[in-house]
Amino acid sequence: MKISNITVSIALNDAERILQKTSVATYKLDAKILLSHILNLTNSENLILKLNEKISLDDYLKYIHLIERRLKFEPVAYIIGNKDFWKQKYTINNNVLIPRPETELIIELLLKKLKGKINSELHILDLGTGSGCIILSLLSELKFSTGIGIDISEKALNVAKLNAKKFDLIKRVNFKISDWFDNLENTDKFDIIISNPPYIPIDEWKNLDPNVLNFEPKGALTDNRDGLENYRIIANNAKKFLKKDGLIVLEMGFDQGNQIKEIFCAKGCGIEIFKDLQSIDRIVIIKDNL
Repeated sequence: MKISNITVSIALNDAERILQKTSVATYKLDAKILLSHILNLTNSENLILKLNEKISLDDYLKYIHLIERRLKFEPVAYIIGNKDFWKQKYTINNNVLIPRPETELIIELLLKKLKGKINSELHILDLGTGSGCIILSLLSELKFSTGIGIDISEKALNVAKLNAKKFDLIKRVNFKISDWFDNLENTDKFDIIISNPPYIPIDEWKNLDPNVLNFEPKGALTDNRDGLENYRIIANNAKKFLKKDGLIVLEMGFDQGNQIKEIFCAKGCGIEIFKDLQSIDRIVIIKDNL
């Protein structure tokens, strides 16, 4: 068949077949998303309306290139350069962790906890901000609040700044390089401290899916130890930077609840643990007196 005669339907079916043969579990969805990206469609479901339309040679070759990248297990989000999170589409690259749906629970729980304070002037600290998806999603909901996002990676901060400008939040957030609390001013005080810290134990990191292991930044996934080191750092420093009646909200691994509870209870904090939609312990909310 001539390339000039290839339709959306044929290209899609060919891509699905290629991806399926190489054990890409989400081959149908991936093929749709990548072709939608090439055709500048906002929703992959819109492909249904274009199945009989022909694809230009240029678009077809671009599509094949993207499929070849996916065959190497590069995540779709990195290939197309963005990922939906909360109510926005975040620009990302392989310098930042891909935003996960379960992390949205931080936003959901905080908004419930802050009921009655939504219009207050709150100050938020995001530790290990990455793409900025958590703090920027919060600031988009808390219209009068401000924040600081810190990260040890300058390349990650560049991505976060791009997103802040994209969502017109750059005037309400400051991004700075810091190894956790190291470069914060002693006078900085926050109503909310949030983080999705690297919590995967190094022994488990080695066994991650190739989509994650070979592409996502190691420093955003593991502490190179037992997965709890960053919670210890936060517990040792957070009170210094947390305002009275402030909240600490952290994501965690599925089996870390009891250990994290011990870490923070030893510092005189109370802790609540919340499950995600899969009934897995996912978020901890910490303050002095629950």
